[in-house]
Amino acid sequence: MRTIPRAVWVLAGGSLVNRFGGFVLVFLVLWVRHLGYSIPAAGLAASAYAAGKMAAGPLGGELTDRIGGRVTTALSMFASAAAMLCLQAARPLPAIVALAALTGLASELYRPATSALLADAVRPDQRVTAFGVYQLGVNLGMAAGPAVAGILAEQGFGWLFAVDAATSAAWGVLALVLLPARSRPPYGADPALAPPDPARRGPAVRLLLSTLLINVVLFQSEGAFAVWVTGHGHNTATYGGLLSWAAVLTVALQLPLSNRTRHWDPAAVITVTCVSIGLGMGLVGLGGALPTLVLAVTVWTFGELVQWPVAAAYLTDLAPPNQLGRYAGLRSLAYGTALLIAPAFGTALYAWAPAAVWPACTAIGLAAGALVLPDLRRPNRRAGGDFATADIPSASGETHRRGLVAGG
Repeated sequence: MRTIPRAVWVLAGGSLVNRFGGFVLVFLVLWVRHLGYSIPAAGLAASAYAAGKMAAGPLGGELTDRIGGRVTTALSMFASAAAMLCLQAARPLPAIVALAALTGLASELYRPATSALLADAVRPDQRVTAFGVYQLGVNLGMAAGPAVAGILAEQGFGWLFAVDAATSAAWGVLALVLLPARSRPPYGADPALAPPDPARRGPAVRLLLSTLLINVVLFQSEGAFAVWVTGHGHNTATYGGLLSWAAVLTVALQLPLSNRTRHWDPAAVITVTCVSIGLGMGLVGLGGALPTLVLAVTVWTFGELVQWPVAAAYLTDLAPPNQLGRYAGLRSLAYGTALLIAPAFGTALYAWAPAAVWPACTAIGLAAGALVLPDLRRPNRRAGGDFATADIPSASGETHRRGLVAGG
C-alpha cells in the first residue's frame, strides 16, 4: 500500500466525500413516491436519471481524453450541485423527469475521468489494488451516508438534496486543488499509437455486456428492493441501514480481497461473482424478515465488492493507451444503460408480481456470468490469470511497462 501514488488516495478521498452525500439517487424512488406519484412514475424519474448517466459516459470519456481528468471531474461536480438544487425545487412530474436526466448527466461525467486517472497513476500490476483503494473510499462514504440519509429523510427530503449538492461542490474544489492538471496527453496526441487489437475487442464487448446485465440486477437495490423493504413494514432508516451494512462489508473486505484476486483469472472472477450477485438477489424473495434481508445483502455485496476492481482493471488493460477515457466511458455507458433499464423493469415487474422480481434477477445474473465464459478458453493465459507486461511507447516517447492480458 505504501507504493500507491498520492493521486489514488486523493481520488479515494474525494469519492468518500462525494459518496457520503450521494443520497438522492438512492432515495429518488421514495422521494417521488413521497410527492404522491405512483410507483411507475417513480421508476420513470429514476430511468430519466439513468438516461442522463448514459449520455455522461461517452461525453465524460471524450472530455477526459481531450481536456484531462481534473477539469472533467471539477466540471461534473459543480454542475451536479446546481442540478441537484433545481431538482429539489421541482414538483410537476415532467419537470422532475427532465431535471433528473440533467442531474444524471452532470453528476456522472466524472466517472470515466476517475478510471483514466487511476489507470494512469499506477503500474499495470497495481491496477486492481488501485481500483480497490478507490472503491474503499466510495464505500467508506456509503457506510455512513445511507444511514444518515435515512434519518434525514424522516425529517424531510429537502435535507438530502442540500447535503448532496454541498458534498458534490466540495469534491469539485478538492479536484481542482489536489489532482494533477493532466494525468495523460489529450486524445490523439500520438497518432503512432496502435488502434485496438481485434483480439481484445471480443473480450471487451463481452465484458461490457456482462456489466450491463449484472448492474440491472444490482440497481434493484435502489428501486424494487427499496419498495420491498418498506412494503414489509420497515422504515427508510432500516433500508438505509441495510445499504450501510453492504458498505461496511466492502470496507472490511475490499482491500484484502483485491490484493488476492489481482493474480486470479479475471474472467473466472467475473463469472463467479455474477452468480453470487444473482443468488443474493434471489434470496430477497424468501421474505421480508430482517435476517433474510441481511443475508441477501451480504451475498450480493460479496460478489459486487470482488468483481468491481477486477472488471475495471481488466477493461483498462484491454484499452489502447490513448483511449483510456473512451473505454472508461463505454463502461459508464453500460452502467447508465443498466440504470435506465433497471428501475422501469423492476418497478413494472414488482407492480405485476412482487415475488417475481427476485428469481428474474437470479436468471439475469447467471446470464451475465455466462457471457465472459469464452474468455476462460483463451490461449496462452498465465496460470492464476495474472496480467503480462510489454514495452509500449508512451505519448512522450518514453518506454514504460503496460499491462496486456495474457493471450490477448
